[in-house]
Amino acid sequence: MAIFDIVFPKVKKPEGFRSFGAKRSEGQKFRQRNAVVKTDLVCKQCGCTFKPKRSDRVTFCSVKCRNAAQAALSKPKPVRKCKNCGAVVGTRKMLCAECVAPAYQLKPRCDVECIGCSTLIVGVRSGRRYCLKCTRKRAKAAQKLLHGRVNKHRHRARKYGVLYEPINPIAVFDRDGWRCQVCLVSTPRKLRGTNNPKAPELDHRVAMASGGSHTWDNVQCCCRKCNISKSSKKILGQHNLFPNPLILKENRGGIG
Repeated sequence: MAIFDIVFPKVKKPEGFRSFGAKRSEGQKFRQRNAVVKTDLVCKQCGCTFKPKRSDRVTFCSVKCRNAAQAALSKPKPVRKCKNCGAVVGTRKMLCAECVAPAYQLKPRCDVECIGCSTLIVGVRSGRRYCLKCTRKRAKAAQKLLHGRVNKHRHRARKYGVLYEPINPIAVFDRDGWRCQVCLVSTPRKLRGTNNPKAPELDHRVAMASGGSHTWDNVQCCCRKCNISKSSKKILGQHNLFPNPLILKENRGGIG
């Protein structure tokens, strides 16, 4: 007998012993899982006796009993009711199918009279009040109102053949202190673009039709009332101390 066998004798392993880390083959797993249990067992859900077909299914007799046991252990789902009629709906719904259907129904079509030209618009479903022709006219008018102020004086200066400079009306109104240079009435900024008699408007001291130029020294702040009554008359109004605000900025230390 070798000395190694004396120091480390072989120990007989018990039946069914499996050392740590030993892996079972797929065949052993399949045979163990599908081993037939010969004894009858009692289902923990319904209490009936059954003979399992597999060794790992020894708790419940069927899938139905297993699902019923899991549902009993799980938390019950909250019951939601329809806000309109009180019927039971799904967990993520606010209204039942009968209450949702009227909300998504299309509004009935009706015939509407156009506000602009009084023509009849047939089959209107939404809040339409103008016909297609009037809608296009309104869009063109809005575009003309938006871009017309900038190009109006340029076109007039080209028409009368006078000198033109790009002028910001707000800068002219700030220069004149938001006061009419003819009657010295206050012209608030909030009235700009309105039909109020005190609305501030850009006025030419010498009208373009009379040979006046569109330059800083020939424009002034004027109220709407005086601008309409003045028309193309030569009323010079009050003399300005700083005819060009750009020169004032340059004298104060540069533009910007």
